[in-house]
Amino acid sequence: MKPLRLTSLILIAAILASCENKARNSTDYDNNAETIDTVYDDSTAETRYDKARNDLKVAEENLAEAMENGNQAAQEAAQKARDDAREAWEAVKTQANKTADAIEKGANQAADGIEKTANDIGVATEKAYENTKQGIKNAAEEVEESAQDVQEDMENQF
Repeated sequence: MKPLRLTSLILIAAILASCENKARNSTDYDNNAETIDTVYDDSTAETRYDKARNDLKVAEENLAEAMENGNQAAQEAAQKARDDAREAWEAVKTQANKTADAIEKGANQAADGIEKTANDIGVATEKAYENTKQGIKNAAEEVEESAQDVQEDMENQF
């Protein structure tokens, strides 16, 4: 499950970090509601992910081949290429983790905001209920008082 999560996070990070993302906004004014649809082209993110992974794989294969052949210059060049590829791969993973942390923090903040709003609505609903209940009680008392006044007036007239 962790490799799938890491892969997903890397793709998300690449999508968010990519400066070549293309967004398309459209506005729909039906029923006085504005809708903005944003579509991201994530082919760049997938390409960067695949490239980093493949570059590391190729660099490791080239290093192994250079070591088998005993060519010192080729081995040094392959070692440097592998180190550079590994560094690039680590940068992609680090960015993915940072992005995942930011997404998690944002989701937690959103959840906290929703919970606070729900609590506020609950408190406001309770207050409205109590006010309505008290209003009905007051109205009933006024009706009762008015009825007593009418009854007294009727008794006094006869």
